[in-house]
Amino acid sequence: MPDVQSEARGPFAVWGLPTPPGAEDYQVNQASDEELNPQGLESWHPTPYPNAEITEGRMRSDREKVPEGFSKADADKAEVTEARLSPSGASRLQARQECGVYWPSWFEVCGAIKSKYDSIGGPSSFLNLPKSNELTNPDGVGKRSEFLNGFIYWHPTTGAHSVSLPVSLVWQRHGWEQGFLGYPTTSDMALGDQWFKQDFQGGHVYTHNALPASQASIQGAIYDKWQSMGAQDSSLGYPISDELTTPTASGGTTCSKAE
Repeated sequence: MPDVQSEARGPFAVWGLPTPPGAEDYQVNQASDEELNPQGLESWHPTPYPNAEITEGRMRSDREKVPEGFSKADADKAEVTEARLSPSGASRLQARQECGVYWPSWFEVCGAIKSKYDSIGGPSSFLNLPKSNELTNPDGVGKRSEFLNGFIYWHPTTGAHSVSLPVSLVWQRHGWEQGFLGYPTTSDMALGDQWFKQDFQGGHVYTHNALPASQASIQGAIYDKWQSMGAQDSSLGYPISDELTTPTASGGTTCSKAE
């Protein structure tokens, strides 16, 4: 006989669903309130005529408030780096025009990742400011830059795409780009009512960035069947769990919630 009390307090209770056998410890939502509602800067602009060396009393940080999370030293280093990278600096031949910094963060954003970042609004986008230089992924081919509210990943096969923190929680638990999902092939796509979809080489991630929140992957035959039924517009609604192993261990299932 089913344990009614256990079902009522199980991980899917907030959606009004019973807990499938073996899924008692599944976490439907692992994101914090801040991760569900990322915010960019209200306004941002490059430093006009950045100083090429730190000059007391004449830095941008002496005129403007430095955003929370960054120090005056960070801001001053960013301004000096802006001057070094600017084509109007000491030498156009020395300037790295493919890279840029975004005051008050001194980390450099480069190439296709920079183009993607700029196209979505830079620091005014949900990603906010950079928190790393460009990094090489474990495969030795792909690149990424980390931001306060997410990432941009690039691979020569898939291009550059942003990844939100809620999506990254799913991607991380499946092994990042080295797992079955592989690299992202799109950025987040808004579906309405705070539902988002992101496509990967090996599957798809759906997130609900409002309460009740969820982050889930779906792939393969289950995804194909769901699509044939009408996807989120079907009676099943959106996926709210990763693929779960059935008690026989010979099949899989995904929990869905009709909207």
